[in-house]
Amino acid sequence: MRNAPDLTDAILAAPHGVNCRVRVIYGDDFIADDVPVESGTLTATDGNAVPERVTLQVPVRDSKGRVWEPSEPTSPLNNFGQRLEISYQIIPRRHSAAIDIPLGQFRINNWDVNAGKVSVNAEGLLALVEESIFTVPASPLVGQTFRQAIAWILDDIIPLVFHPGLPEDEVITEVLQWDRDRLGAVFDILDAWAVRGRVSSEGVFVVEPLSSIDTELFSWTDGQNGTVVSAPRSGSRDGIFNAVVARSSANELSDYEQVVAQAAVYSTNHLIGWGSPYGNVPYEYTSPLFKSARQAEIAAMNILRRLTRWAETRVVTAIPDPRYELGDFGSVTTLESVGISKTVGEIVSYTLPLTAAQGPATYQVSTIGEP
Repeated sequence: MRNAPDLTDAILAAPHGVNCRVRVIYGDDFIADDVPVESGTLTATDGNAVPERVTLQVPVRDSKGRVWEPSEPTSPLNNFGQRLEISYQIIPRRHSAAIDIPLGQFRINNWDVNAGKVSVNAEGLLALVEESIFTVPASPLVGQTFRQAIAWILDDIIPLVFHPGLPEDEVITEVLQWDRDRLGAVFDILDAWAVRGRVSSEGVFVVEPLSSIDTELFSWTDGQNGTVVSAPRSGSRDGIFNAVVARSSANELSDYEQVVAQAAVYSTNHLIGWGSPYGNVPYEYTSPLFKSARQAEIAAMNILRRLTRWAETRVVTAIPDPRYELGDFGSVTTLESVGISKTVGEIVSYTLPLTAAQGPATYQVSTIGEP
């Protein structure tokens, strides 16, 4: 959940104004303030290597006569490394000052001009890591910890911070090698360590503990304050597994030790559980970073949670709330034929409009519950 201590549910429920502030960073410098955004959206989807996408519509020439159509590589809206720093502003009717909620930094990917508008597409800063593939096979040093290996992989690409509440660090005790996929290497370590990584609103990659399902950050009720909770309108088995078998592939372990350093975790959910009418659909995962059954079990639990979250979702249409992020947990309450139904869910995707004229936001919430 984004940090916005001055923004309350009461302010959002009352009449208020909305504004979007966009500044442009090129290198270490701000090269444009207050880009005149006419419309735009921030979309984020869990499961994508780069979760965030931004679209903006900007006039070619604004009311002050400034031309925003890129004319040279260093123009603010060009795609030569320019980044958008976007803040969402809530303007309460009874207060003069806007409440500013930073949404993050986004690297411009492409732009085009049509009918007097500049359309800009940008993406989250993990795109910097995804594009920066290893040019030769890369290996962390034997003896490095998970923390040190992540810092080595991301060196000079994106700022990095480690949350103080992370589980105990592990030591890499054998030679590993990644051929090209730098971002995949980071995810391999995060899975083995049973932690998650995300890019913060400040443009920093944060390694932190997994979200707790015990912390309810949102509460949506169908019919309240314009909230609409839709019934599921589509379904698919693609990518939905109900067991994870995690095994070690560490060369330093004997055949017997590799057999010991494995674990299987099964879903007990009533809808997609192992042995249920859904069927048995295992997912296999191997890693040279596992040295014990406990490590394999923790990683398997984390992966199973990720693989089951899309099995059942609800789309919530609600007043735009810029505080909510992917992975936030909360409750969704609906009136069913059997009475009131309240389920705990996790935000797996959202679309946040950046101007008031664009209407409500949509949040897709996984309602599968515990895997």
